[in-house]
Amino acid sequence: MATAVLAAAVVVLPLAASTPQEHRPTTNEAEWLVRQFEATEWRADYQAWRKKHAAAGCREFHGDGSSLFIPDLWSYRCISLSGSARVNRFFYILNSTNPPESRLDQFLGEIWESRDVPLSTVQRMHNRIEALLIRQYGQPEAPDTTPAGVVAWGSGDWRLLRVWHLPDREVYLYIRKTPGQRVAVGLLARDRSLDLASREEGQQLLLELQPSTVVEDQIDSRLSAALAKDFPTASEMLGDTDTQPSSDAVYDAASEMSRVALSATPELRPMLLLAADRLVSRWRLPEQQKLPSGLDARVKQLGSTAGAHFAWNSLDDSWSYQHDLLWSAWRAAPESEWGQDAFFLLLASGWDTSGVCHNGTDQFRTVIEQGQKFLASNPSSPLRLPVTYLLAEAYETWWSLSEWSSCSPVIDLGPSPCRASPASARYQSDAEAARQQAIADYEALLASDPSIYGTPALRRRLARLKLGIDTNQRQFYCLYD
Repeated sequence: MATAVLAAAVVVLPLAASTPQEHRPTTNEAEWLVRQFEATEWRADYQAWRKKHAAAGCREFHGDGSSLFIPDLWSYRCISLSGSARVNRFFYILNSTNPPESRLDQFLGEIWESRDVPLSTVQRMHNRIEALLIRQYGQPEAPDTTPAGVVAWGSGDWRLLRVWHLPDREVYLYIRKTPGQRVAVGLLARDRSLDLASREEGQQLLLELQPSTVVEDQIDSRLSAALAKDFPTASEMLGDTDTQPSSDAVYDAASEMSRVALSATPELRPMLLLAADRLVSRWRLPEQQKLPSGLDARVKQLGSTAGAHFAWNSLDDSWSYQHDLLWSAWRAAPESEWGQDAFFLLLASGWDTSGVCHNGTDQFRTVIEQGQKFLASNPSSPLRLPVTYLLAEAYETWWSLSEWSSCSPVIDLGPSPCRASPASARYQSDAEAARQQAIADYEALLASDPSIYGTPALRRRLARLKLGIDTNQRQFYCLYD
């Protein structure tokens, strides 16, 4: 297909509370969708793009806590409709410019099965789109399964997948057959910058490079060094976070450490209790409520002699360690080095180690209260920055909850604007002050130690906070249904 044909004028309809009037193009939806794709102004700044497309139906992101990946966390979405076809253009904040910029990095067009578009027509549309793209970009790859690393809602249900690797973006053509949903033919394209950001974030999650995890690793390393002389087995376990030792070895080390801690001097007890807690945390129980008799006896033994209890989590079908030893380490000497480490770990857990939201949903309120008290009492603590980071996440959680939407950002790609969820009302009071405090805390952390806090993920969240666009970060909101 000639470029001049593909670059035809784009019809963009404004959003309304009701479904917009559908516009039928003179050609079929497949050709219309390809023209929309070719007319996409990749990497366009949102504000500049809006000036050129003033009538476009665009809305800002409002999350519900369900988004897990960067491609779900767009900042603005603009929609075009034509018959059974729908095109969404997504703008993202991927950089840390000042002021932040939101750029067009993803195109998603789908044609849905309907009374006017039966399944046989969907198949023909797929073939027509493929033919048009082959004229422009050559033969595609035709993998049997979705390539690893492709993060997209419903991608596990893609069929007849075709992939074009262009210099600046990846293009995917597919038929999606999701159970309970209408069949659709889809065309997804992402700018290379979005793909790179998504893979980078995935790698960080895999390597556990988040600031709080880095601090936890540092605590384990210091514990390992302190125990090396008298407890070499426990020291090795705490120092090697990549290897999972046998269940028997973990149990023996945890039992020994907790037994020694109970009779230790007041100076040593917080460290030994903390080490025992970290060891018990690594003891993995089978995912079955009724344990074998020998294992059940061990669980009861830890509870009766060490005060380390497990509770059955019926939602996850798993055993949840209650971290009794961690609480004991903190209470034994809250001002000591190890007591402060225990405090940090408790705060990072939302001040609730039940695993079932025993203290309610709004953990962020307790985290803010406890964190503020700690900083006021320990202004020179080595954990001042890590605790400030948890406070920033708590304030960010508060503000994000005030932006709570009634529809999911992952699957809602329809024309109607999302409305505020009734649940968001309880978080509106002082939410703006919480946003400003989160911004101030994150900026202070970046200035103090960018090596730990200057992660791309944090910089993106900070940019969204500055623009007042929901970050969908709910670290300290506990939900157990």
